[in-house]
Amino acid sequence: MATPAQKSIGLGLVSTAALAIVAVFVLHMRWPIALLVSVNIVAFLLYGFDKRQSRGRGVRVPEKTLHVFCFVGGSPGACLGQ
Repeated sequence: MATPAQKSIGLGLVSTAALAIVAVFVLHMRWPIALLVSVNIVAFLLYGFDKRQSRGRGVRVPEKTLHVFCFVGGSPGACLGQ
């Protein structure tokens, strides 16, 4: 059975891939730029969601997931989401 961190990383990666595909085919961006933009958007959303959940004492995003998205290029988005 998958851990919460594995589930959230998987969901984040699927979201990143979907955003990148839209950016490439709809917005005509180049792949590397589309991936970086997508990772930053997902990191921003994950950090924002986690921050909102912490205020309401809800289920939070595992810290491992947040660190993975920072490591793969989402640092600017993560900083803005904090």
